[in-house]
Amino acid sequence: MFANNGVYNGKRILSAQSVAAMAEDQRQGTFNPVPNESDRFGLGWDTVAQPGLAAVGVKAWQKTGDLTGVYGTCIVVVPEANLGVVVFGTSGSLATSYGSDHAVKIAERILLRALVERGLISAMPPALSTVDLPLTAVPAADKATYPGTYASSNGVFRVTYGAGDALTVNVYQSGWQDAYSNFKLRSDGWYAADGDPVTALRLLTASGRQYLALRKPTASRFYSFTTLVAQRLDAKPAISAAWLARVGERWLPVNKDLTIHYPVKVDDQSVQLTAIPALTGYLLSSKILADMTPPSNDRLDGMFLIVPDGVRGLHDAAMETWNAEQWLRLGSYLYRPQSTIPLLAPGPAAVTIGADEFAEWRRLPAAGTISVTNATYWALFDATYTELASGTGPGTHAFAGVGAKYLVLFGAAGTSIILNLL
Repeated sequence: MFANNGVYNGKRILSAQSVAAMAEDQRQGTFNPVPNESDRFGLGWDTVAQPGLAAVGVKAWQKTGDLTGVYGTCIVVVPEANLGVVVFGTSGSLATSYGSDHAVKIAERILLRALVERGLISAMPPALSTVDLPLTAVPAADKATYPGTYASSNGVFRVTYGAGDALTVNVYQSGWQDAYSNFKLRSDGWYAADGDPVTALRLLTASGRQYLALRKPTASRFYSFTTLVAQRLDAKPAISAAWLARVGERWLPVNKDLTIHYPVKVDDQSVQLTAIPALTGYLLSSKILADMTPPSNDRLDGMFLIVPDGVRGLHDAAMETWNAEQWLRLGSYLYRPQSTIPLLAPGPAAVTIGADEFAEWRRLPAAGTISVTNATYWALFDATYTELASGTGPGTHAFAGVGAKYLVLFGAAGTSIILNLL
């Protein structure tokens, strides 16, 4: 159908205009200083420049099942060669070591071999070179411009130069951790470590903003992909006292659907605002947040970054009054403070879901047994919010160990959920 401009078996399925829109790069003309071939969106397609085939000069369209890579599917069509492939796999979980990236690799290999058989390319592409490129001197302007703190929805990063003008990138994870170290400027304008010329970093300026870009080999290792990692943060005054007072509080979701468990469960369902040492004007939740201009006691800005690739889910933060408490809103999600979660007393109890259908949280002692009846969904977490048990119907669970436990309850408005703590 795609090769025939929307017609299959003599019957038109799609209009020629629809197929033409599918083949068009919908991101043309948008800001993207380091384009990622995997994200050249067509109408309904992840890319109209499938990078593995683009590397050998062949245009192809690709769509993957791409929820964090765990769907394990890939569709690729090469309309001009009348070729297509669909790969389905049972991923189950990331622990199976199979996901959408593997499906892409399989699809690429099938199509490349088909192109060789048909004489459309001369041979399978060779592996990327492993020869280090020559070193070049780092311009003084680069050393003055690029060191600093960078951020995106992927995290917060610190860029520094060390001995011999080697580049180091740290990532903030409860403290600064090495991500890339001893990368040296090469003749192609990228910083790479000795022994791996493909994995490389680049510092660049676009529209007056500084960016950190990353180049990495793909699983097939005959081509690489490039993406913007983060944008350099501007200096800002100290964050407002009202927001600093909220640092350290844990916030628990009240309108987030915890019943959806992807193949790998997200263990930590809480949010905590963190101040990064020596970085003023910003706080970190799951993503970086800046104080408003002028500063606000009730809002933080999360939409100040312009990083086209590799970034999703940027959001503002706001404080709102619900149930006579100050709750935190991040995007569409609301979170209540852990410090106000009521302690569940031993024995039977009833918890009623309110008109807003917000989840109800209860704090439990370190050890005991909890029975839940009449909840649409319930989950029990330890003090670090690692899930201990969950269910969609009646359930009983014994728990022990160090620290308080936390129980969350879901149901329709007006539902009376019966608990019994022993």
